[in-house]
Amino acid sequence: MHALFDADLMGIDPATLTVHFKPGIELGELFEGRKITPLVYDLDLERLAVRWAGYQGLAHEQ
Repeated sequence: MHALFDADLMGIDPATLTVHFKPGIELGELFEGRKITPLVYDLDLERLAVRWAGYQGLAHEQ
């Protein structure tokens, strides 16, 4: 899953913490739309928003 996230084939909406996959990802159907909960680690929502923009095909700002 981490490799899919790194390749912008999987994204996590920072507003809802729901997981989304690009079409054609085999396991995507199992997890599409599921909400994640940060049980152990706090999530950096600003960095997650940058990654979400990449998943959506928007320019990365750094």
